[in-house]
Amino acid sequence: MQPTRILAGAVIVASLIVAGPSAAQKKGGDITALLYAGLNSVDPHFTGTYPARSMILPMYESLMTVDENGGTVPLLAEKADIAADGLTYTFPLRKGVKFHNGKEMTSADVKASMERYAKISPGRAAMDPVASFEAPEKYTFVIKLKAPSASFLDRLASPTSPATIIPEEEASKEVNKTANISTGPFQFVEWIPDSHFRIKRFDGFVKRDVPGERMTGYGGPKTVHIDTVTFRVVTEASARM
Repeated sequence: MQPTRILAGAVIVASLIVAGPSAAQKKGGDITALLYAGLNSVDPHFTGTYPARSMILPMYESLMTVDENGGTVPLLAEKADIAADGLTYTFPLRKGVKFHNGKEMTSADVKASMERYAKISPGRAAMDPVASFEAPEKYTFVIKLKAPSASFLDRLASPTSPATIIPEEEASKEVNKTANISTGPFQFVEWIPDSHFRIKRFDGFVKRDVPGERMTGYGGPKTVHIDTVTFRVVTEASARM
């Protein structure tokens, strides 16, 4: 029988459910994490609370993210090319990345996701400098700014209210109407408000494959060994302990 681990704290959970090469290599097992509060939405562009991020970040990915030192690193993008004038950001996309429904991610999905994020996200102010989002090629996404912004890339990569990528057909939906589909190493199983949120390993996950690159913070190649993670809402601190 595989072990069940009960953890108090989503930071600890994050270090276990997405494990690097140095972690135990045997697949299997379940994690139960206890959080002090639940959530009233699992819309990835609309939620911004700590409990919500803890629950949904293993499922969702963004173009850029942060490493263990808070630096900006690519995730779904291969890299970020910034024009000399600071106005054009070109993101070559990783090829062959799959959504949880089996569809390949393309620039059309990225463009639709960014447009939705800029309209409804609590962090949409990060997109205020943007003049346009463009998808000139299947695997190329471009952001053009109104004026240079030294902090734009950092804000785009921030996990505080992440600009996650979802399928184009989902991005056309209203708030709280989207299916829980992205490209992350875990996929949605069940959400019972004020009780629990459950995810499972996505065996179709396509991780970054860059020679010499290691897992760091939210970035780098991720390998999942755990079968499922269940986040349970336990509001009483002594009960969580």
